[in-house]
Amino acid sequence: MASKYIPEGFTPVEYQPSMVGIPTEAVKDYYNRMDQQFYTAQEESAKLQTVIATQLANAAEGDKSYLQGFFDQVKGVIDEASESKDFQNRVLQVRNMARNVVGDPNYQTVVKNGQTVADVQKAHRQMVMQLGEENVTFTGHDPYNFSSFDAQGNPRQFFGSPAKRPDYDAAQLALFDKRTQVTSNLAELTQFIESGEGLRAYMNTPEGRVHLNDLSRNMFGDAFVDLDEQNKVGVAQEVQDQLLSAGRRRIAMSAAGKTLTDAQKKLFETEPVVATIPAVTNGTSAFDNVFVAIDDRINNSLIDDQLSAYASNQIGLIDVNGNPLPGFTEEDISSGKKATGIQANLTSGFEPSTGAPLVQINYKVGEENYSSLVGVGAISEEIIKPNLTPTLMQLQLADNPVTRAQAPYIAANYYAPGLNQLFAGIQERTTIQTEMGLIDVRKEGEAYTLYDADGNIYQSPDGQKYKGMDMQSVRFVIGTQYMPKL
Repeated sequence: MASKYIPEGFTPVEYQPSMVGIPTEAVKDYYNRMDQQFYTAQEESAKLQTVIATQLANAAEGDKSYLQGFFDQVKGVIDEASESKDFQNRVLQVRNMARNVVGDPNYQTVVKNGQTVADVQKAHRQMVMQLGEENVTFTGHDPYNFSSFDAQGNPRQFFGSPAKRPDYDAAQLALFDKRTQVTSNLAELTQFIESGEGLRAYMNTPEGRVHLNDLSRNMFGDAFVDLDEQNKVGVAQEVQDQLLSAGRRRIAMSAAGKTLTDAQKKLFETEPVVATIPAVTNGTSAFDNVFVAIDDRINNSLIDDQLSAYASNQIGLIDVNGNPLPGFTEEDISSGKKATGIQANLTSGFEPSTGAPLVQINYKVGEENYSSLVGVGAISEEIIKPNLTPTLMQLQLADNPVTRAQAPYIAANYYAPGLNQLFAGIQERTTIQTEMGLIDVRKEGEAYTLYDADGNIYQSPDGQKYKGMDMQSVRFVIGTQYMPKL
């Protein structure tokens, strides 16, 4: 009878011993293959990790996070395989990972940029050793903060090299040496700048191209070529503003002629410092007068250093409040407590009782610092007035509008001394000869009015009458009549 478990037609085969178990050689080959796959995966993943680690060390600073992601990915596979001891199952995964990393175009860009950056950094270090850090900049990208990806994540190539930082002021001034026609007057200069011709000419010089990138990195932290259009316009406008300032300095230097020394001409290239001085009281309940001191920041200038030298030889100086200055009395000088480190600066102020212009004197007695306001006498005026023009030009050419506005007050202080006597109450009116003609300044009540020689009230160019003016407004209007023509 047929069994329900044995199919019909089944023919038994004679038993043979080889039919039992797996052959020994097959088992051996299997485990050998397993071992080989284990070590292959382990070795290839370790090599990939080493390659990425090397690239990470050599990469540009902005690319390190990008490569760190690949490194962490490979490390994760190694850590996981090591923990589960199944490297033999990871061969294909590791090889696919290697192909994905090495074959990634962005990865290739990062590697190539890293090689270039390393070379540029080496060249930069060598140049710094020769010239000093402050004298070296970069054309194009800065290798110390470069990223192979822009703000939108798009890949980009590094370009740039170290360069000696030019003297930008000298380069801008030199631009006008070959273009004297545009510095014949301010209108010609303004047209040259606003038309864009000045910027184009400057960009055709090596100094101009380096300057553009230097400004771009300082203003926006990136090379000019990688800025968006709005920021490019901002950088270009800054260059144009600087060119305009340089052109104005060139006009002023031409107007001053050849009577100035090189150190004095430096006035027109240097921004003066303006500082508010302590309030000068007039002894009434009215608001105190607020004035400023001017430091031209130039050694061997026509005024500051000469005033300082003059003050150094004085005995018995009295401050604006009538007090003897410590360090200048005969007693202090004879006892070895003489003032030292004396620096004198022009101010826009005057003594409220005499109208004498004030200078600020900063000095030391021992280790103690002093700062006092002193009225200018006849000898000091002889030092100041003939040499005032370059300082007024420096103030007019300053970038800061607050600084520029101080020039008329300084001019009025010395060229129209009768005004200060009027303000001090010594007289009720004063007449001043200016380019406008004769100006009769009268005190009317608590205000002042400006009359011409025929007794008519002067008017501003927009038709406003110079009537009911306060002291500072009068000083400004009169002072503008003595400004050097730029």
